[in-house]
Amino acid sequence: MDRKGARDTKPRRDRKRPAKFKGTNRHCIETDISFASTSAAKIGRKSPEFEVKIDQTFSYVLIEFALVFGALQQLLKCKNCDSDVRFYKKSIRGLGFKICVDCLCSDPAEINSCPLINNAYEINRRFCFVMRILGIGIHGIRNFVALMDLSSTFNSTTYYGIMKMLHIVVKSVYTAVIQKAGSEEKKKNLEAENRADILTVSGDGSWSKRGFTSRMGIVSVIGKYTNKVMDVAVRSSFCKACSLWKGRENTVEYDAWYATHEPECNVNHEGSAGKMEVDGMLEIFQRSEEIHNAKYGFYIGDGDTKTFKMLLEAKPYGDKLTIKKKECTGANTQNNNESFNHCVWQLAPKHIFCGKQTVEITTYCAACTFNEGFDPLLKIMETMGCTIGPIAADFAAKYKAERIKTADRRSSLDSKEARTARRTEISAENEEFEEAEGVLYGPGIAD
Repeated sequence: MDRKGARDTKPRRDRKRPAKFKGTNRHCIETDISFASTSAAKIGRKSPEFEVKIDQTFSYVLIEFALVFGALQQLLKCKNCDSDVRFYKKSIRGLGFKICVDCLCSDPAEINSCPLINNAYEINRRFCFVMRILGIGIHGIRNFVALMDLSSTFNSTTYYGIMKMLHIVVKSVYTAVIQKAGSEEKKKNLEAENRADILTVSGDGSWSKRGFTSRMGIVSVIGKYTNKVMDVAVRSSFCKACSLWKGRENTVEYDAWYATHEPECNVNHEGSAGKMEVDGMLEIFQRSEEIHNAKYGFYIGDGDTKTFKMLLEAKPYGDKLTIKKKECTGANTQNNNESFNHCVWQLAPKHIFCGKQTVEITTYCAACTFNEGFDPLLKIMETMGCTIGPIAADFAAKYKAERIKTADRRSSLDSKEARTARRTEISAENEEFEEAEGVLYGPGIAD
């Protein structure tokens, strides 16, 4: 028998390694994406109105387990063995679990605490999605479930697996949303006596950090007539996995690792943060024909970037079309782009670092709600396998009705005149104060 470490034993690198575990652990059950992937592929073939099936009997409630089921134990007996029953939880994963009904019968009955999606608890997908659109990630989720005494923790594998699945679903719904916006923009462009396939868009970039040190940025274009998002691009110059391998680039181990990592690498931008807007806008223009079967012939932008100059030099449409610029004044503004940027960073707060996948999810969700209200969010939930109840459906309907009411009020002549009158009144009041008090703030006033 060979002694451990003896010279005539096989070198360690030649020894047969034990087979890796190929089963499914309890956390991986929650990360199965097969149902979501199949449903996401169907989105583009369905009606673009994002209708969902509503179960009028479905709703969630919060209960204190020991209080409720402790009282039930005092009231109930098993119909089969006529013995007392005992309730307890098992197979706990995230917020989902099985309620076991134990008695003298040989096999305890088990009741799922929520619907199952291929053995995964529906509540975990729903909860992660809702928390994400509220701008809360894994650390916030753990704080919430612990302080609410809902669960001792929320597994990272579960969370990031759900985020991976959510990215697939959100992107499919987002694609349907912007394609609908493109069809509407072409129709309105034609009604304005323009060519349907030569569109006017406003473009703008935004960054996750102020200044030019940001590693993450977004770029968007919005149609002139619909005021809806037509396309977005997320640019990232940072990958956490790559940063862990920094300094080992020219090794055999790095080459082997990078071969498997490259398809999932978060870096899709090289250069300065300021160049993200330029590269992102070029990417958007280059795929306009693929997405909308149209070209962006007119670009509304401000004068503080080199974006338009680079678009002219790159010639995304070759010599067939030269893009023309419209200054950001009067009826042609970037106000909608700035409003959209604000929506994105509400879902991915700038003071908390978010990776590229998270920023893409939040950007796509922001585009969905910016264009269509909460209806696409219900479609996202349904595509993930979540059941839509009457409370969520009613909330989405009320949100849409309120948006329409607010838009109508703002677009009315009386409303515009009232806003102008209020601004004039405030300005006049401020001038009166300055006249009475003297100038208190201005350049060189302390000299």
